[in-house]
Amino acid sequence: MEMYDDPLTVFRDALPNLLTRDTYERRLEKFFKFLDLQGNGLESIAQTFVVKAKENPNWAVSSIMKYHLYYNFNVIIILVNRSLLN
Repeated sequence: MEMYDDPLTVFRDALPNLLTRDTYERRLEKFFKFLDLQGNGLESIAQTFVVKAKENPNWAVSSIMKYHLYYNFNVIIILVNRSLLN
């Protein structure tokens, strides 16, 4: 068994500040929800993502890019709406 069999452990260890970790875990959950990944808890879903990414790296890159575009599009809509209200 490797030291980091759980991909979420690697993620958490990279974020030593608890407040930052909580914020980014919520963002990671939103990303997984966007991808419609299923599992029992964040650890299971993260493992599912890693397995799928290893099987098909292009899917992983494409999924990240689609989420990035989706997120940025929503931010732009929010900014435009705010500017229209002012």
